[in-house]
Amino acid sequence: MVFVCRMNPGGSWRFPVALGILGVVIGVLLILFPEQAIRITIYLFGLVAIIIAVILFAIAYGMSRGGGAVAAVPAIIGIVFLIFGLVSFVNPGIIGAFMAVLFSILAIIAGFGLLFSSVFTVRPAAMKILVAAGGIFLAAIGISILFSTQATSLFIVQLAGAFFIASGVISLVGALLMRGGRQEEMTYQRLDEWDGEGP
Repeated sequence: MVFVCRMNPGGSWRFPVALGILGVVIGVLLILFPEQAIRITIYLFGLVAIIIAVILFAIAYGMSRGGGAVAAVPAIIGIVFLIFGLVSFVNPGIIGAFMAVLFSILAIIAGFGLLFSSVFTVRPAAMKILVAAGGIFLAAIGISILFSTQATSLFIVQLAGAFFIASGVISLVGALLMRGGRQEEMTYQRLDEWDGEGP
């Protein structure tokens, strides 16, 4: 009796390799050039804000042709987005400070939310400790940004770079495992006879 093992690929390993390399490259760039990364992010924010403003102006124009006074609402919102977009290119420092303060407020709210959730939610003790620690850490980051916007922003960008590198390495390791056959499915087929030979 003979057992033949046939290997079936569990998935393509090329896509995780591409993602892994991209993650490592982005992470290295964020760590080495945090200030430039912040500036590029602000420019992208400004570009997106201008695009949204143009879309809102088009919506307002279409609504105004119908004779509705409601067209002023998207027009006003579009003006606000346009101002944010233009300021992002003219004076990116102001937008950077605004985004940092906004991020810090959101981080503080989310951090205290996790902290209260860990206290009043029925969970295992270990899970409560992890959630509470995450909430305290997130709130601490938010508070530190309020007191030192520039330095903490650079640290966060570098921390994000470390996260990208770690994610990229994990993706590459997974791709190597897929390539080596660790994640392949094995199908066993039982044969009663093999070209007239014995079992």
